[in-house]
Amino acid sequence: AAYLLSVQDPNGRFGPSCSATMYNHGIATTALLKLYERTPQSELRESLGRAVAQVLRAQTKKGGWGYLGLPEETPNTSAPAWQLQALHEAARLGWQDARRFLASGAGFVEGLVRPDGGVGYGASPADEGFVLNAAGAFCLLAHPDAAVRVRGSRILEAAFSGNEQTRPIDPYSTFFLSEASRAAGGNDKSALAIESRRQAIAQTQVRSGPNLGSFPASIDPRGAAGGSVYTTAL
Repeated sequence: AAYLLSVQDPNGRFGPSCSATMYNHGIATTALLKLYERTPQSELRESLGRAVAQVLRAQTKKGGWGYLGLPEETPNTSAPAWQLQALHEAARLGWQDARRFLASGAGFVEGLVRPDGGVGYGASPADEGFVLNAAGAFCLLAHPDAAVRVRGSRILEAAFSGNEQTRPIDPYSTFFLSEASRAAGGNDKSALAIESRRQAIAQTQVRSGPNLGSFPASIDPRGAAGGSVYTTAL
C-alpha cells in the first residue's frame, strides 16, 4: 500500500503515463479500496477519492475506458473491467459518484457480448477469450438491471463449463472468476474451481530474497507488462 501511494500523482493517477495507464490505475485503486474496507484511514480515503475521480474523468462517451485514460479513446473490454471493479468497490464503501457511472460502464460491456454468449474485445488473441468472459461476467453482474445480471450469470456458468484443467491458471482470470462468482451468489462447483486455482497460485509465492512475499511476473501472460507488482496485487 505504501508503494502504491508513493506513485500516485496529484490528479489521482497511480503509476506513470504509459500504454497501460488505466489498466494499472484500475488495479491499484481496487487493491487499495479493498484495503480501506479492512483498515479505514483518513489518508487512504483522501488518496482513494482522487483515484476514483480519475476513473470518472477517464470514462469515454461510449461508457467504457481505454488504456491511456483519455475520454476520446476507443474503449475495449479489459480496461473497463478494472474501472468497473474499482467503481463497484467504491460505491459499496460510500462514494456516491461511483454509483452513477456503474450502469453506463456495465452497459458498454453488455454491448460486447457476442451471439455465442462470449465477450468480445476486437483484435484480442484467441487465448484471451476465457479471461474476457470472466471479466465480462463480473461487469454484467455488477449492473443494476436484473436482466443484464442474468446474462452475466449465463456467461459465468459457461466459463465454468468444460474441462477446467485445460484452462490457464493465472491471477487475472482467477480474480474475475472469484469476483463474478461472489456477485452471482456462488455455488459448490465454482468455489472448488476457484479454490484449486488459488492454491496453485499460492505455491508460486517467492519465499526468500529481496522479493520475499511477491509473486513472479511469469505466472501471468500479462506479467511482462505489469511486473510482479501487478501479479502480487492481484
